Amino acid sequence: MWQSDPLARAAEILLDNGGERDDVLCDSPRLPSARAADFGQPVSSYHMLPVTERPYEPGDLAGVVELFVASIRSLAAPFYTPEQLAAWAPATPDVARWQQHLASQHTFVADGGGILAGFASYQPDGYLDLLYTHPAFARRGIASRLYLRVEAALRAAGLPRVVTHASLAARPFFQHHGFQLDAEEGVECRGATLRRFAMHKPLAANPAL
Repeated sequence: MWQSDPLARAAEILLDNGGERDDVLCDSPRLPSARAADFGQPVSSYHMLPVTERPYEPGDLAGVVELFVASIRSLAAPFYTPEQLAAWAPATPDVARWQQHLASQHTFVADGGGILAGFASYQPDGYLDLLYTHPAFARRGIASRLYLRVEAALRAAGLPRVVTHASLAARPFFQHHGFQLDAEEGVECRGATLRRFAMHKPLAANPAL
């Protein structure tokens, strides 16, 4: 299993895709840092909650925004400096911009009994834009389940490939799922430069091929 690799386990909290096609990376909603404890019960108790995937609903917006910051501030920390993290997930929210961004995408959420455990959003042309897991639900395979849900939707739509921009934390995850590296890039984000990787995966008609 890929989770046996510590780096890949850290990548279970999938981090960003940004740049020209993603205004959430550097023109994102800006909100306070979220912590697992903010959800009102011990972190360990979340491992007992069943999680199911479903389509995003407008009422999920606040949870998605909170999850985004929690994942960056917590699970991306081993890969980026405090200055980079502050630039990536700053402290003042712009929920209206998040709402606008998600309205232009297809989004799935992982719902743990009313608590958002993760989310994934993609564009109709096959661009996987965002994939994040809340740290309280890390290492439960939620990122994989969300990604496979997206991949299945793209296959059903007849798309020839899925493309993304992966963070330092996310690259091992995408490699595990068959993505190929196209280029290493540096994206400017509020005065900081963040490394990321342009990647793609061909989508054969038969997933076994």
